[in-house]
Formats: sequence, structure tokens, C-alpha cells
Amino acid sequence: MKQHGFTIIETVLGIALLSAVFLGLSVLLSSAARDSVEAEVMTTATLLSRQMMEETLVKDFSQISAVSQTVFSGSLSDYTYEVTVDYVESADLTSVSISATDYKRVTITITRTGWPSTYSLMGLKTDV
Repeated sequence: MKQHGFTIIETVLGIALLSAVFLGLSVLLSSAARDSVEAEVMTTATLLSRQMMEETLVKDFSQISAVSQTVFSGSLSDYTYEVTVDYVESADLTSVSISATDYKRVTITITRTGWPSTYSLMGLKTDV
């Protein structure tokens, strides 16, 4: 008499194979979720830095000044910003000047609480 069905060995092998497939899928999904969160953080940081840069550069030259680390309000309270202002020479916009010039280099730095990296955006304001 012939019996129908699976043996215990076939069942165990099937379970092991399915487990390996599901493990591989979970690693892929975990990586995709992490990448998605990273993209969201970078997009938010980019938009916030652009907004802060616009708000800073629209001011008169004499009113642009540094702002220490400040927390955004509302749903963005996980993010902070800092405004750094340096006088630079017209001949070399990368070197900080010790004395006041007609050029201010503005750096907006955005940080997210618990996130390892920051996002910075630089702009230039002139009084010429």
C-alpha cells in the first residue's frame, strides 16, 4: 500500500528553505526601510536649510549675524539649526578675514536628534 504525503525530512527541508528565503527578504526590506528614512531626513534637512538661508539672506547686510543652535518648533522639533557668519575677502571667498569686509559667508547647519550626520548649506551676502 502506497502512502501519500510528505515525510518528516521533506517537511524539515521545506521549512529550512522557506526560512532562508524569508531571512533574505527581511534583510532586503530592512535595508530599504533604512534608506527610506535616510532619504526623508536628507530631504527635510535640505528644505529647512534652504528656508533658513532665504530668511537670512533677505536681511540687510548689517543685520546678518550668527545664531546659536536653535530647535525648530512643532513637528520639526527633532531638527536644530545653527547659523555661522564669517567675513571673507573678495579675492578668496573661502578664507575667513580677521577684519570686517563687504562679504559675509553664511553657513546654515541642520542637525537631526539621534542622527549621525549634519547637513550644511553656504551662501554669500555682499554689501557692495
